[in-house]
Amino acid sequence: MKIPQYFLKIVLITIAFLLIFSDNRAQNNFNGIYKVSNSGKAFTLKSDTIVLHVDSIALLSINEFMTVKKKHDRKMNSYELLITLTESGTKIFAEVSEANIGKQLAVIIDNKLLTAPFVNTIISEGKISVTGLEKETVNEIVKYFKN
Repeated sequence: MKIPQYFLKIVLITIAFLLIFSDNRAQNNFNGIYKVSNSGKAFTLKSDTIVLHVDSIALLSINEFMTVKKKHDRKMNSYELLITLTESGTKIFAEVSEANIGKQLAVIIDNKLLTAPFVNTIISEGKISVTGLEKETVNEIVKYFKN
């Protein structure tokens, strides 16, 4: 039995489409920085009962995180997450932060909402600082990037 040419073309186009778009979004795996919205996928902060909804497409993928480190302020007994972005991530996040001053962004890693800070200023130097985090949250994020 001979397979029609048009059928083979459809199969090849379908395979190509799946290969091109089979990234984290297609697998419903949230990894990155997302805009908090009124609709979208619901996440709950580990340390809170507040539910946040986020857009389904990351504003910035974790692939743009070059380094992720923690900082401990012993005086204040608080923890800070320090993220250095790649060159392309720096450009993207400068635009993202400018468009979202005063708004909340969600940091989601491996489908877990880890923190949802407010953007206070344009971040154009490629260094993100997230303050006021619990020790275990910071350690979980840093550990994820060491693996």
